[in-house]
Amino acid sequence: MDESLDIKTIFEIVEENLARQNFILAEDNLKKILSIDENNLKALFLLGSVFIQTGKFESSIKYLDKVIKIDPNIANAQNNLGIVYIKLKKFETAKKFLNKVLDINPNHLDAFNSLGIVYAEMGDLNEALLNVKKALELNPNFVSAHNNLGLIYKKFEHFHDAETSFKKALELNPKFMESHYNLMELYEKGNQNDKLEKAIINFEKIFKSNSISLLYKSHILFKKDLFLDVIKNLKSFSIKNDINLEIDRVNLLAKSYDKVDNTDEAFLCFEKANILNLNLKNIEIDKDKFLNEIKVRIDYFKDLARVENLPNQLESDYKPVFMIGFPRSGTTLLDTILRSHPMIDVIEEKSSVKKLVNSLSNLSNKSFEKIKVINEENIKEIRTTYFEDLFSYINQEDKQKIYIDKLPLNIVYIGEILRIFPHAKFIISLRHPCDCVLSCFMQNFKLNNSMSNFLNLKDTAVTYDLIMSLLKIYKIKFNFNFFEIKYEKLISNFNDEIKNLLDFLELPWDNSVLEYQKTANKRDRIFTPSYDQVIKPLYSKSAGRWIKYKNKLSNIYPILEPWIKEFNYE
Repeated sequence: MDESLDIKTIFEIVEENLARQNFILAEDNLKKILSIDENNLKALFLLGSVFIQTGKFESSIKYLDKVIKIDPNIANAQNNLGIVYIKLKKFETAKKFLNKVLDINPNHLDAFNSLGIVYAEMGDLNEALLNVKKALELNPNFVSAHNNLGLIYKKFEHFHDAETSFKKALELNPKFMESHYNLMELYEKGNQNDKLEKAIINFEKIFKSNSISLLYKSHILFKKDLFLDVIKNLKSFSIKNDINLEIDRVNLLAKSYDKVDNTDEAFLCFEKANILNLNLKNIEIDKDKFLNEIKVRIDYFKDLARVENLPNQLESDYKPVFMIGFPRSGTTLLDTILRSHPMIDVIEEKSSVKKLVNSLSNLSNKSFEKIKVINEENIKEIRTTYFEDLFSYINQEDKQKIYIDKLPLNIVYIGEILRIFPHAKFIISLRHPCDCVLSCFMQNFKLNNSMSNFLNLKDTAVTYDLIMSLLKIYKIKFNFNFFEIKYEKLISNFNDEIKNLLDFLELPWDNSVLEYQKTANKRDRIFTPSYDQVIKPLYSKSAGRWIKYKNKLSNIYPILEPWIKEFNYE
């Protein structure tokens, strides 16, 4: 009897802890209950759920699993396990638990809502929308589902629909903080600064200024070149409960120090941002996988006899154009300039080439030698699949236009592209090797196998060396149609460089390319770290920026020096 009374009293304290979001005290008190009754279902469930809040996901699994072993029909325990596996990015496992929830309770709102996020992460837009909309059919006023609908639309680049969904969530609950943050992020990344300012004002009418609204205010100040104000703001706080936002804060602080030529503080902050990014890295990401992709191509193609005429009799009326180069070599600026031309559209950062490469790899059983002898029917099929995928990203195909497939690191796959499209054109962006490497180190890239090589200067320089070695081999071994454009010449001799490039594309000069900033401002989203730079006038300060950091580059300069000579940057 006394034990039951003790447990009841402790549960009352736990409820007070949870109401105040004091999860550490709640954890301690729930463990006291379990020391009295180790199989107390409510305590096991609540402790597993508290561990979700504190990011202790393995502990959360441990306690929620205990709940399910005692009673597998507790839907909320299955649901919370689904949430844990979403956070661990184990989406198949999350889907399994969420479907179990719906077996127990076919009208479980949270399960449908979470399944929407799972399918979105797995790349299935239709299933993602279907599940979240089922939740909204059951409850049209389900605020979290409207917010998740916005996240799904944003992920699949339906930015206007995303904005509508976030606004709907706030219409239903003006105090739903997550949708305020999501709107601010949407506007900031989309360079919609007027809307961002209004979103911050609306947030601060309800809540006081906090670290996140101050972060987005600082983004606006940065775009207005008020760098000292940015530094003053961002030094005054840190964001402990969201590592992505903390990375954004530290990176923006670093960029502001760089702008005022405080190179020591800038470099320290860039290093800190990269360390934070490394801690965030998915365990499945492996930088060596990308490096090995480059190395196997170097090993194969360096011993290949020069290919004058690729064995491919198929001709195509449409000859694709690829914009490639090492990241941070000026491709985003060039993209924005070219898409300003009425006869050009640029399809940015899509995986169409990677799918082409994977198809070739599957057909040849990963043998480059066998790629040479694949039949014309296979080539035709890969071409068709490539174009279907590429053109799925445009609203309506215009046969008169040139479509440029822009993804810098497709530079690695020139050999395979030429096997399928021997008459393709390549725009190759170049920039001083030291500026390229330094700029990659300074960017807050979304990490994958390739971008995880840019978290320190040494790895970045080694990656640069490998990629340029492979490019040099491609130039020697293949007779292909390419145009090299240097970032430094583009900003110092704009008209001549763009005219020469348009001649290469067999297009006439059009004055619209001079107004590329208008094009940048009209875009919903620019999918590169330099999204906030291309809306500004051309400036020469970014050329030769590496000289300010020369003392930081001494260890990698010997790696880059041969390429400085190769590209005549001496």
